[in-house]
Amino acid sequence: MTKEILGAQLAKEMRIAGIKMNRDGGEKFISALIKTINEGLAKSREVTLSNFGTFFVSKYSSKIIKSPRGDKKEFFMPPTDVIKWKPSLKIRRRAESRAVEKEEYDLLLSHRLPEEEPPLLELEINPVKKVDPHAVQINLSTNASGFMNDDNSPISRLAKNIINEMIKIGAEIAEIRPSKKKSQLLYLAQHQTLGRHQIPKISHQIIVEKIRTLAKPEIDFPADEKIIAVDDNQKIRVYSSLTPFGELMILERL
Repeated sequence: MTKEILGAQLAKEMRIAGIKMNRDGGEKFISALIKTINEGLAKSREVTLSNFGTFFVSKYSSKIIKSPRGDKKEFFMPPTDVIKWKPSLKIRRRAESRAVEKEEYDLLLSHRLPEEEPPLLELEINPVKKVDPHAVQINLSTNASGFMNDDNSPISRLAKNIINEMIKIGAEIAEIRPSKKKSQLLYLAQHQTLGRHQIPKISHQIIVEKIRTLAKPEIDFPADEKIIAVDDNQKIRVYSSLTPFGELMILERL
């Protein structure tokens, strides 16, 4: 549906509701609405329309991408802000998926699926691990038990302090960034750094795993995004991505 058709449909619905409006007025109304949404996203990074959905700015962290030419070259993509729309429950019910026709199904079967790209952690070729006899190794692949589920353990208190400090200083985003030697904990707001802490490399993944155990799935969010409910009015979106140095975790206040 184009803007012209949408404007005509809007004018028709407005006339049914008893408000005089022609097609040109409908198009002007849509243009004004789009401009208002853009200004709202620039100021508060989130705009909610009742019974329609929420537009919000999602921050994509930096990552390594492969060239679309198929020449196996890799490029660094800097952090990017992307506007997303989360439809309301009413809209999702109206836009249910339709059945696939037999012709479409046969056409899908005739095309090969693209090969999966290797994960970013496999970029390093034949890495050589140096064994430190004084290092303590913790197996995180076991079930979530012991210190990971103990709310009074040091790692639990550290994870909660990260969230509390994020709220206290008014940060919109907290990033736990891995690096070659030491990881970084950054608090960000309006693209400015409000605070910065260094994390020992050996502690990085333990903190990430602990924060993940605090987060719960949300029905309105993708499977790779979870929510930490601080209280009845504050929630934090938790998601992550892989980098050549490990897992980058992002905590974003809603």
